[in-house]
Amino acid sequence: MNNYIFCISAKDPDPEHLFKNISLLNKHYNKPEIHIIDSKSEQTLGYNSIKEFDNVKTHYADNVNYELGAWKYAVDNIPAENYICIQDSLFIEKKIDFNFSEADVYSFNLYWGWFSCFDESYMI
Repeated sequence: MNNYIFCISAKDPDPEHLFKNISLLNKHYNKPEIHIIDSKSEQTLGYNSIKEFDNVKTHYADNVNYELGAWKYAVDNIPAENYICIQDSLFIEKKIDFNFSEADVYSFNLYWGWFSCFDESYMI
């Protein structure tokens, strides 16, 4: 059993990116507990792409503060020993060994302003 959960912030998620994100986490971490915290999406069809994953739970939070608000929702509402917080569009391409003796939350996000960067390679 893992001593951590993954918390993924999302708003109007792209189905392909969300599916890739979950698939990579499952591959590298042997189907970990994953919680997606939705930040008031206007379009939720992206969640249809991940229905096959039984280790994923989606939370529809009344959150307008995007990543930080989603991750705060997770810490306040989802009991866990440790949290790994990422964006729905950030892909962990290789396994990272987390050391929770030094931290209880890891967070990863990208700042890209108003322009989409999916044509470039943004990965860990």
